[in-house]
Amino acid sequence: LEGKSFCFTGKAEAIDGGRKACEKLVKDNGGIVASGVSKTLSYLVTDDLDSTSSKTVKAKSLGIPMISSFQFADMLK
Repeated sequence: LEGKSFCFTGKAEAIDGGRKACEKLVKDNGGIVASGVSKTLSYLVTDDLDSTSSKTVKAKSLGIPMISSFQFADMLK
């Protein structure tokens, strides 16, 4: 996760402890936790890719890759 930035929205069901645990994993593995979506964001992590939340809409408009918490968990392996 080194050098990559992640923003989380929703519950992050794949990781015990949810979003807070995911954010800690990002930091522990050299990544950056972003509080919002911007053009410099590497990934928006959401388990609802069809959501109409402001973060999801903005990520789509900026072409930010969206991944599920399950895909995020796979990145840690």
